[in-house]
Amino acid sequence: MRKRVLAVFLAFAGLLAGHGDAAASSEQALGNASILCDAETARMENSRAIPSHLLKAISLAETGRWDKAEQANITWPWTITALGKGNYFPDRQSALDFVRDLKARGINNIDVGCMQINLYYHGGAFANLEQAIDPASNIEYAADYLTGLYQSTRSWTQAAAYYHSTTPDRAKAYKMKVLKYWNQERRQAASPGGKSIDYTRMEKLNNNHKEAMEKAAADAPGGQLASWRQNRNGGLDMTTLAAMRRAKAKAEWQITYGREAGSKTDTFAEKRRMQLKKWRLSQSGAS
Repeated sequence: MRKRVLAVFLAFAGLLAGHGDAAASSEQALGNASILCDAETARMENSRAIPSHLLKAISLAETGRWDKAEQANITWPWTITALGKGNYFPDRQSALDFVRDLKARGINNIDVGCMQINLYYHGGAFANLEQAIDPASNIEYAADYLTGLYQSTRSWTQAAAYYHSTTPDRAKAYKMKVLKYWNQERRQAASPGGKSIDYTRMEKLNNNHKEAMEKAAADAPGGQLASWRQNRNGGLDMTTLAAMRRAKAKAEWQITYGREAGSKTDTFAEKRRMQLKKWRLSQSGAS
């Protein structure tokens, strides 16, 4: 059954390769290319009993690229790595042409597709280059390879480390990278609505908004800036607003302390009158 499905998919891929316009329209029908890897990793995780989101995490570690619209790293099926550099192509045909050019130059140590399968070591597992880069067959081979590593190590995290390298230092660094993405994907899946709160992203967005507001204020002509400030304060200019605030504060002070201050003044005046009256009486008696 699996071979029949794969054969049908490859036949479909062949039609795409032979017709540029058909390839564009079919890819459009499939949706954004960024979801191709995600859809296949989820399917393979389910069919191979691989822990959820682990293949996706490995694919992110291998082909993750920053997407401005999503403000997140996304997997990319048309990724080719050679000579120590990752290359992201807009479509399948561009990626295939690049690999063929590398091979024509005698370069065979090339990683391709969603799971970055190395053609030098694993190329013999595919009938041709088109099959190797195809998301379904590329991820299916990676899933089987990862499962074999798990059977040897009895640890999914160690299997993920060995997926990249069995050299201890490189394996450890890669495992930590995969774990970061794996935990991120699991948190997102477990959060309400299937989306996690990304505090780093939130802070970045807030900072970007603040910078944009400050730049707009700095670039605004004096009249516009004054108008903005006036509108913000209910149509009053800053001088009037300051005077109103001082008057309000004074009135509040009088309400709170005025009666007490007035009563003290009245008491002092009364004492002065009593003292003067007493003095006058004493002077009258003396005469």
